[in-house]
Amino acid sequence: MRALVDIANAVLMISKLAGVGFLVAVSRAGLRSGSFPRWFNQLGLLSAAVLVVSSCGLFIEGSFSQFGGPLDLLGTAPAGLWCLAMALQLAFEGSGR
Repeated sequence: MRALVDIANAVLMISKLAGVGFLVAVSRAGLRSGSFPRWFNQLGLLSAAVLVVSSCGLFIEGSFSQFGGPLDLLGTAPAGLWCLAMALQLAFEGSGR
């Protein structure tokens, strides 16, 4: 059973790399098009870098970097907040505000 839990945790950590790809792609597209402020797109790239660091828990032993630990939770938060802010910007832009 322990092996299945470890595999599931590893899959979740690796899936963060897909989120990194998404953040980088959207931020670079925003930088090229100029449709969003430059600082906002740079925050997207920064949150992608933080997400990469938080996925290093696969290779680093310790309670700080383990799955569900502080590094995992705090490293995922900026990406989630950036995606929420992007969604709100797109929603308000589409509503004519």
